[in-house]
Amino acid sequence: MEFLRGFPEWLLAVTEHWHGWVSGGVLAFGLEIGEKLWKWEISKRAFAIILGVGLLWSVFAAWRDEHHNTEVVIGEKAQAMSNLYVCGGDLKATRQKAEDLQSQVTSQQTTINAQQTATNTQQLTLDSCVVSLGRTSIPERVKISTARC
Repeated sequence: MEFLRGFPEWLLAVTEHWHGWVSGGVLAFGLEIGEKLWKWEISKRAFAIILGVGLLWSVFAAWRDEHHNTEVVIGEKAQAMSNLYVCGGDLKATRQKAEDLQSQVTSQQTTINAQQTATNTQQLTLDSCVVSLGRTSIPERVKISTARC
């Protein structure tokens, strides 16, 4: 039943084209004028031929409309794919730039961490020196003993 998926839409399109071709326009006007002015009536065979040609034309017109829509969609898809490839190239360049910047940030972070470790070591050494200097600068208590004479 998959092959009948679009059949109702196609049938509606054919019916609309056929109705417009048979009931409207120059053909209907010509038949009406012929009947009113010259009392000319169309034969059943000619009427059936007109209906058959109209049906054939309507089927072609429905196909033509669908074919045009398909060509438009194919063109739009091609344009979208072209835009996608352009965006994909830009994305690749942007991704490469982001990776380069990330490696620079990692390198700089490693350098900063090493400098901070060295600074911390120097600070600890300076602190221990200050503490030891502080201990040596504190005078010891002197005991004075007095002698009686």
